[in-house]
Amino acid sequence: NCTLNAGTSNLIFTNGGAFSGGFKAYYNISYTAGNNASISGVTSANDISFTPAGTITGSTSTFNNVSFTNNGTINGSNTFNNLTFGSLSTYTLAAGTTQTVNGTITCSSSCSGLSTFKSSTSSPAIISKAAGSVSFDYVKLSNITATGGATYTANNAIATGSNTGWTINLLVAKTLYWVGGTGNWNDGSHWSLTSGGSAINCTATELDDVFFDANSFTAASQTVTINSGAASCNNMNWTGVLNTPTFVISNVFADGLNVYGSLTYVSGMN
Repeated sequence: NCTLNAGTSNLIFTNGGAFSGGFKAYYNISYTAGNNASISGVTSANDISFTPAGTITGSTSTFNNVSFTNNGTINGSNTFNNLTFGSLSTYTLAAGTTQTVNGTITCSSSCSGLSTFKSSTSSPAIISKAAGSVSFDYVKLSNITATGGATYTANNAIATGSNTGWTINLLVAKTLYWVGGTGNWNDGSHWSLTSGGSAINCTATELDDVFFDANSFTAASQTVTINSGAASCNNMNWTGVLNTPTFVISNVFADGLNVYGSLTYVSGMN
């Protein structure tokens, strides 16, 4: 029983947490840090932004601009003016819902940071845009239906499940070699198309075979770390490595490492 005049206010959450809006209209809402960031019960808002992983649960809600930097989930059917997604992240849309976008849908994914768009189940989730075009590059699509009259294109894509309404140009599998010693898995400057070769500044995908060999590590105590974002490959082989390197997966509570083929470790590594 309260009337809320949001005006041009800014609600800023610096330590995550859940915000329940009481089914009222707000202006700007932002999450700048923390965990378990989620918004529900907001009938409309001007700008909503998530720096940490975030969830929006709407119910025929209307939003002007919504942006995700890391992983994101959208529940309920909603209308957006502009919807922006980040790189190297996973975005889940509730099955059976429709996300209607009147302005732009953009994603900053690239060969150095592929992103995933998927339905919450094997049933499709729907994106609808009445006119214009939507173009994604370096994405994985799973059970996403595109409707509304706009043209939808996914380049360098991995497609699983049923994706209708898209022109999909599939990503080509590569053989990649780790170079440059210590580094983060998602740093493209450590992947090469040849053993000991020049970096291609792209990261490995679930289609790619990856090798750690005699040219990967030039000194003792060098480390490969998976500490953020999704990490995937097809086959992984450490045969022939020198200098006893260390392999660390420290993002196990986020995305961990997904190996879709065979995995070969050796005794000369940690």
